[in-house]
Amino acid sequence: MTDAVSQAGALVLGSAPAQSMAMLYQSAAQATSLSMQNAVAQQQQMNTISNTVTAQCLALLLSGGPAARVAPPPQPDSSAVLADALKTLIAALATNQTPPS
Repeated sequence: MTDAVSQAGALVLGSAPAQSMAMLYQSAAQATSLSMQNAVAQQQQMNTISNTVTAQCLALLLSGGPAARVAPPPQPDSSAVLADALKTLIAALATNQTPPS
């Protein structure tokens, strides 16, 4: 009887390192697969956000949003015209008004 108990104890002690390594490998595999799953979910969410931003920007451009209200800069004929345009722009910025077109 004593021999059977000692053999069972030796069996348990002999297999403990292998079982602990198996548990470690299972835990590492679980953590790695969970992090990969999170990375895929993050990529999908960023793709959705990117598509939404693109659609909103295109809708803004097509609806004639703020970009449609910006007048192209005047083509100066001389430095005097450029100086007058800069003065007008500085004055408009100082008073927070829209410069005349």
